[in-house]
Amino acid sequence: MKSNGEDLLTVKEVATELRCSRPHVYRIIRGEVAHVSALPALSLGRRVLVRRGSFDRWKAANERWPGVLCWRHRRKLMPADA
Repeated sequence: MKSNGEDLLTVKEVATELRCSRPHVYRIIRGEVAHVSALPALSLGRRVLVRRGSFDRWKAANERWPGVLCWRHRRKLMPADA
């Protein structure tokens, strides 16, 4: 979906790109996922949309690099794990 030349993504499209469930995307938007910043979204009544640009910036800001701590397993990530 486009609005003024900028793509708008549905929660389903965000979930597909992140390879997670729609309820998990809603938790990310509400800021309920540990060690991940909240995903900026537009709320239009019951409909929730995410700007493509905001989504791309959010992904870059939350990216984990090899050698950083993996919070879930509390161990260092090695290049083969990434």
